[in-house]
Amino acid sequence: MVDRAVAASVRAVGPVGTCLTGGLDSSTVTLFARRYVDPDRLFALTRVPGGPVPPDEDGHYYDESGRAAAFAARQPGLLWHTVGDDGQDWGERNRARWHLSSGMPADNRVNGAWFLPLFRFMAERGGRVILGGGGGNFLYSYHGGAVELSLLRQGRIWALLRHLYQREKHAPLGLLPLIRNRFFAPCEPWRLRSWRRGWPGLPWGFFSALNPSFAAEVKMRDRLDLDRYRIRTGVQVPSAHASRCWFHGDEAIGQWMVEYRALHGMDWRDPLGSRWSTEFFAALPQEAFVHNGVTRAIARSILAPHLPEDMQRDRRTGRQLGDWYTILSAERPAMLAALERLKASPAASRLIDLPRLERLLHTWPASVAEAERQRLDYSFVLTRGLETAEFLAWQDSSNHGSSGPLPE
Repeated sequence: MVDRAVAASVRAVGPVGTCLTGGLDSSTVTLFARRYVDPDRLFALTRVPGGPVPPDEDGHYYDESGRAAAFAARQPGLLWHTVGDDGQDWGERNRARWHLSSGMPADNRVNGAWFLPLFRFMAERGGRVILGGGGGNFLYSYHGGAVELSLLRQGRIWALLRHLYQREKHAPLGLLPLIRNRFFAPCEPWRLRSWRRGWPGLPWGFFSALNPSFAAEVKMRDRLDLDRYRIRTGVQVPSAHASRCWFHGDEAIGQWMVEYRALHGMDWRDPLGSRWSTEFFAALPQEAFVHNGVTRAIARSILAPHLPEDMQRDRRTGRQLGDWYTILSAERPAMLAALERLKASPAASRLIDLPRLERLLHTWPASVAEAERQRLDYSFVLTRGLETAEFLAWQDSSNHGSSGPLPE
């Protein structure tokens, strides 16, 4: 089914690019794309950081080029390129252009600073299509995090015990943390978990700058389905069904693709998130995604002949936009100026927690490592809050008859 989805995605006039991160999903997309695209038309592109990145951790790495290079070395004839900051601007800093072209706020434009150089690389070579692997995490390379609860609900105790024994051999924290994380965490009530961990009182406070007064006014807490919302906060959900329902129902997943297509004519395609792929993998039993205690078993088995042995054993995942702190630090003066202007917008002040954004801007992290510990606050809350406020301010000016563009 992956083969079929990729085959449909590579139909294009001119060359085709793949965003090769070195992860399981993008490597799979690149591998299958080679079957259908002539070697001189397929470019595998890896974005490299333009500034310092945090040191690698037990669970994450921040520069994807090493793993991508190891994969590309096993693909004879693959046109692999690293792409850094190019210093160009397609008008993405002009917010009025964004709003007029897409009809919506920019969805985390700091990611644009990461992807747009890839788009420009392809455009210079006559290409308009790039394939990514973003949809794979929820289905194709699903980690199988709900398999334990699934086996328990089915009453398959022997299979559950065998599974726990196998998982424990691969879980660095041991059996008890594994049981806590897989059985209790997915079922823990949100309010209890929030209180126990000292998290913000509002569930959306992790990544949203929604004004608490406005949230209370529209009774957001009463309207929100907290069980379905858990995945937004990085909390384990009690079933694969909940995860997949969220994936199918979240419009934001495809929203930014539409924005970039409207702005620049570049088509970002996600074959692993296509209906063909998602319906097939969603129908598989949970155990298919965990084999002998190893997670993401389907993706690992397909890629095994094409990955170095150390990459097959590596359980870390890459963190996109490793140099986000450098990118945002350069934009900080413009963000401070924008915030002062946004305070005059009734809509922005009512819906967005501008004081929170101001605090973030005035308590700027002093180092890459400090910034990474606050990644959600800055690369999500701050950037998306400001972009949404800009859109609301633009709407305010339009409603009052102003036809002038927002400052760039």
